[in-house]
Amino acid sequence: MLLRSRVIALIFTTMFSFNASANGDYQVLASIRPLALIVQDIVKLAELENSVSVDTLLQRGQSAHHYAVKLSDIQRIKSANLLVWVGPQLEHFLEKPITQYRSSNSLAFSTVVEPDSEDSHQWLDYERAIKLADAVAVQLQLAFPRANLANARLQFMQRLQHQHEQLFAQYSALPGSKGVVVYHNGFGYFLKRYGVKQLASLTDVPEQQISMKQLLAVKPLASQRCLLVDKDEQQLAAGYALKLDARLAVADLLAADDTLTSYPDFLKRLSDTVADCLP
Repeated sequence: MLLRSRVIALIFTTMFSFNASANGDYQVLASIRPLALIVQDIVKLAELENSVSVDTLLQRGQSAHHYAVKLSDIQRIKSANLLVWVGPQLEHFLEKPITQYRSSNSLAFSTVVEPDSEDSHQWLDYERAIKLADAVAVQLQLAFPRANLANARLQFMQRLQHQHEQLFAQYSALPGSKGVVVYHNGFGYFLKRYGVKQLASLTDVPEQQISMKQLLAVKPLASQRCLLVDKDEQQLAAGYALKLDARLAVADLLAADDTLTSYPDFLKRLSDTVADCLP
């Protein structure tokens, strides 16, 4: 009878452990989806999908520039095992909750790699993405000491370096001078990486009112070209594109499209949009 009870207890414990692992008992919360894609890539390469779940705080259509934290967000921030965010330069709304509830196990992109300008969109640069992935892997290694995170980091780096070489060759082969006009000053890291000059930016902050004087100054640069905009800014930018006599080229800087399932996919989609915007 005692032996039978022990066997039943062992079976129950095994079943419980399996279910907890399958449901992803280690939770990573990323502030925006591009960061979540980087984390997911590392998790998949380390074969930890059954043990780690990755979620995103900001949902489709929500802007980090004007976001207000809800009570439900606070609960998610408190319960996550690891919080990955861009940093206070972009996500000032997270500073207070992190200070109050995340004394440890929070990873800010801006502390992993120091921003080299006022542009906080560091996830658009592949080398910076590799450094964030390395930092995430270090945290996961602490939680899963038997996982091969070193190999996952190496594979992620190699994939991005190979992709970078392909993209660099593609942009280098384009004829003439390469330059674009952007609606929102948020493409700098990607443009600089591939030798594309930002000719002008209509605004530094989305939803900021743009004066006629600004439009007249930019029009000679934008006319007969395209205006590069983020997907979430498309409606705001459409009217300005008409006034500038420029077509819209819509990029998905926050990876809102569910068909983007990895960081390399995201970077390739962005590259295609930028390349299409060049004359």
